[in-house]
Amino acid sequence: MPNHSLNNTTFPSLNVYLKSEEASLSFSSSHKQFNLKTQINQSKRPDVQTLVGLTNFECPYTFYLVNKNNNNLGIKVGGVETNITITHGNYDIYSLLSEIETKLFEKATILNCIVTTTFSESTQKITFVSSNSNSIGFLETTTCDRILGLEGSLPTPNADLSLNFTCPNCCNLSGTSSIYIKLRGLGLQNLNSKGEPDETISKINVEVLPSNFIFYEDEAENIYYLIDNSIIKTLEIQLLDDEGNEIDFNGGFFSMVLTFHFAYRREEIFNPNAFLYTPKFSIKETKK
Repeated sequence: MPNHSLNNTTFPSLNVYLKSEEASLSFSSSHKQFNLKTQINQSKRPDVQTLVGLTNFECPYTFYLVNKNNNNLGIKVGGVETNITITHGNYDIYSLLSEIETKLFEKATILNCIVTTTFSESTQKITFVSSNSNSIGFLETTTCDRILGLEGSLPTPNADLSLNFTCPNCCNLSGTSSIYIKLRGLGLQNLNSKGEPDETISKINVEVLPSNFIFYEDEAENIYYLIDNSIIKTLEIQLLDDEGNEIDFNGGFFSMVLTFHFAYRREEIFNPNAFLYTPKFSIKETKK
């Protein structure tokens, strides 16, 4: 029977417990489809609507700072262009710069110079230094721009003959701040920052360090969303990072609980007299 204040029907609310390793279809480690043997079906009652909310979630912090979405650095020294690929993994600033310098050293013959790096702890900015008199710039092929402090400045101007280039922004090795959980195909009517329709059902903050578990539990005032489908046969889940890319869990699994409630459709109340109402004000003078 009904077991939640949002449920005013005779249909019992229900939980759906999802484990990524038990998905019917796996598009990636963070994109799964679950085919339900028992359908969620209230189509026999057209006066009943379905509500859904995320009430529990957990996953391991096994995804990397540098991954397939942000591992390319395109550099131009003088008139020579080349690209390097940063090895996937988690880095602090010094291990990251060591990795970049190693990869750039392998391109020294192509660039006709050796490119090194320095890091200012006071400004949190990275400087690239050329061993010859040619200027340094970065190409639009660069995908690690947010990490290095190049975001919003690609391609960089390099007309001046300069031995070094300091990234305009602070480096950012914090990784994704949140995990965005999308529930595909159910008609969620949320909006993103551009005001476009968005199927995100919840945003989970990443508040732990790598190798720990990220947990989310139902808060005191959880939001439930009205969905279009009266018959739910499949649930398609997609987990994205801050930049809208699918998260690579590197073999890790996630689990979650989706809670469904059922409520009678509300009748629209229209009062034509409400548009004819004109407020009246009276001004009383006070004698001094």
